[in-house]
Amino acid sequence: MDLHPLPADQPRPDAARPASVSERLAAFAAATTYDTIPERVRECAKLHILDVIGTALAATRCDFARHAAAGLQTVAEDGAHTVIGMVH
Repeated sequence: MDLHPLPADQPRPDAARPASVSERLAAFAAATTYDTIPERVRECAKLHILDVIGTALAATRCDFARHAAAGLQTVAEDGAHTVIGMVH
């Protein structure tokens, strides 16, 4: 992956040090638009998103998913929280 350097008009907090990997990745992501993503990558991303949703839905039938959701409820703030395939 080619990471673009930080734009010249965005000074780093410490201009004496080179941009960190996180800063370079953030700049790359901020500069990315839908049209700059190759069509093949967009199509693969759609399939991966569907795969994640399917896996999440299938996992809701497993004990570990119910235990994990129950554990998260103990540390979550009040209010409604969405978990794929589960109602809380």
